[in-house]
Amino acid sequence: MKIVWLVPLVIAPLLLIEDLDTKNLITIITAIISFVYFVQKQSMEDDKLELEAFSSFNSRYFKLASKIELILNKDEGNNLTDDEKEILDEYFSLCVEEYFYFKKGRISLEIWRNWAHGISATVRSHELIQNYWNKTVRNKVNYGLTLKEVEKYLK
Repeated sequence: MKIVWLVPLVIAPLLLIEDLDTKNLITIITAIISFVYFVQKQSMEDDKLELEAFSSFNSRYFKLASKIELILNKDEGNNLTDDEKEILDEYFSLCVEEYFYFKKGRISLEIWRNWAHGISATVRSHELIQNYWNKTVRNKVNYGLTLKEVEKYLK
């Protein structure tokens, strides 16, 4: 968030106040500049945290992607193996963590929407995965994440 351009707009009217002495004017200008600096620094820190979370989540997803792809190619008449359930548990936990970060404001709506598209596509693309999602995510700590909640953000 770039708000530096607001500084002259806020300071200019102060210069028109006739009975404002130099000491008070300098104090007010210093306070305004300090506030702008604080807001800018906080915004940069928030961006840094979002980037770190984004990178971490994407890295974890890419480690799972090929394993999930194997499940997606599996015949729907078969059952999930214990190893496949572990892979899906890990993926679903990742989805829940991403949603938690989004709800806490640590991830932007734009990033969450992209992830929501992926979650919806993955879960809906295979009956075995969707059935396992319905059984497991509902019964674990999910911070309100349901397929309906995910798909609310698909636009």
